[in-house]
Amino acid sequence: MIIQEDVIITVTSNQTFDSMEYWTEKGYTNLRPGTGQKLKVKVSELPKFSGAKVLFKCDGCGIEWERRYSKKFTKGPLYSEDFCHKCSRLSVGKAVGRDNAIKGGKKNCGPAHHNWNPNKKEFQAYAYKVRRLSEKVYEKNKHLLNPDDLPRTLCGIDEGYQLDHKMSIKKAFDLGMSEHITASINNLQLLPWVENRTKSHK
Repeated sequence: MIIQEDVIITVTSNQTFDSMEYWTEKGYTNLRPGTGQKLKVKVSELPKFSGAKVLFKCDGCGIEWERRYSKKFTKGPLYSEDFCHKCSRLSVGKAVGRDNAIKGGKKNCGPAHHNWNPNKKEFQAYAYKVRRLSEKVYEKNKHLLNPDDLPRTLCGIDEGYQLDHKMSIKKAFDLGMSEHITASINNLQLLPWVENRTKSHK
């Protein structure tokens, strides 16, 4: 919640917002256009898009912090101006539950996410080792894997090729195959990048 009643602003105007007219209608007088005049106003009277920094207090943990007033209105359905960023995420997690997400918001992270992988760190370490070993195998057996010295490139390069694993690294990991077997010459081949990318999306 906002715990600040007044704030100092600079009276300015632009093509989309006439600050002088706005604050005059709010009852403020003696405004001097074009002077960069400072004005003490009620926070409750600020326009929703105001960039003035005001003091908030989190209803969850009680921490106080300063942020732009407009943030009170620009947070999506996953957040609330009454909570700090950390408490917002915690409150959303409790409200959404493990299997659903708030309409219009992002799905849950963690076990409730449809792509949740409890072995993510183990797989990342496995994949890193496989790719490192694969490069060593390729260099040692380039005359067999790439006898025509075809160019190895990133995606999008014309006539470029990439080193591919016939059995994907993910599948090999799931089957419990060792990194050395997955990176062995029998599981390696050179493919055009287009074919390799298509294969990886199947």
